[in-house]
Amino acid sequence: MPIKAVTFDCAQTLVEVDWNPGAVISECAIAQGHAFDSETGAARYGDLLQARRPEFCRLNRLNDRIAIDEFWSNLARHWAEEFGIHSAAVGSILEEADRRLFGADSCIFRLFPDVPACLLTLKCDGYRLAVISNWDISLHRVLLMHGIDSYFDLVIPSLCLGIEKPDPRIFEHALQELDVPAGSALHVGDHPVDDLHGARSAGMHALLIDRSRPHCQLPYISSLDQLPEVLRSIA
Repeated sequence: MPIKAVTFDCAQTLVEVDWNPGAVISECAIAQGHAFDSETGAARYGDLLQARRPEFCRLNRLNDRIAIDEFWSNLARHWAEEFGIHSAAVGSILEEADRRLFGADSCIFRLFPDVPACLLTLKCDGYRLAVISNWDISLHRVLLMHGIDSYFDLVIPSLCLGIEKPDPRIFEHALQELDVPAGSALHVGDHPVDDLHGARSAGMHALLIDRSRPHCQLPYISSLDQLPEVLRSIA
């Protein structure tokens, strides 16, 4: 059965991610002249975020972007208050964090260089493309910031659906939305359980990308440059 659709994980597959939320906000605050121990600040922010995770997940399932922005603002204000940072300074700290996360020179979300050419080739070859990632609502923004959002027919952040990989239901949902049978779809990711096992549990083909292994055998590939040829070899 020929492949008609290709789905991708995002983190460490399409985009190199180096995000520690607590470290980011602590670094931004310190850069603006606020003095405190960065490790303590990062750890405390992480604790506050973990305690509020159920609310964050709920807002993602509602797909309420305004409420999620307010969630981050309230979290930052609570954290800042504990470290003696006046609430009036929180806005500028958040602006700096936003620039570091989503700005043109972001070091937190970096597009892998083999991604654009691969997506262009697959789109020109007629494949339906999707992203299935254990991520929050910001997944859309990350794809947009790198100029690759238009390649995808479907983008599924797990927190918005309420189901995370490796649960096969998240893959089954994508297949239903794409109107493609499992045997005609292939998933590409970097995690042996979340991506390989999860996709195969839904009946899909699956590959793992490991850019640190220049010479590897299927189900591993070392570059997305190999993907078009691999797809053509699958009957």
